[in-house]
Amino acid sequence: MANNEDIIKEAEYYLQNDVNVDEASKALGISRRTFQLHMKKLESIAPDKFKLVTDKKENHIRQGNIKGGSLGKRGPKWTREEAMASAKEMLGKEMTYKDAERVLGIPKSTLHEMLHSGVDDEQTLSLLYALAEANRRGMSLQEFAQYHGSTHVSSDIVAKEIKEQEIFGKGNK
Repeated sequence: MANNEDIIKEAEYYLQNDVNVDEASKALGISRRTFQLHMKKLESIAPDKFKLVTDKKENHIRQGNIKGGSLGKRGPKWTREEAMASAKEMLGKEMTYKDAERVLGIPKSTLHEMLHSGVDDEQTLSLLYALAEANRRGMSLQEFAQYHGSTHVSSDIVAKEIKEQEIFGKGNK
């Protein structure tokens, strides 16, 4: 069992280092629960330090809320370049998400997130939306562009890009 001096040292470590409760407890070689119990005892031992510890914990919580709860969460494991390459491959071969999942080895949900978050080129996005709609209707991208003619918002871009094959390079269609 820790004595009052040990508890004060634990609190000082927490306050003097840029760590959260988990990191502090790990560095001190105690469990998170033990650290929290020690900090609770700190209130009767050193109320001034207890207030500082409490403020730091609350600040970490506020920081997490400001960042949308993203503290401690992993970011995407793909780059924008990989997203664009996947988009171009899907467009070039007119793949459905299911086909792309099989060929590229990327789950459909990850592909969807990757393409819609990682592709920032409006023409490519327009083509991806058109491809998804064409796949849903059982049409090729070319048929979809011709079918929608002037009524589809991006049909001019779709038709132009398909004809010129600028988006996925020559000869891939």
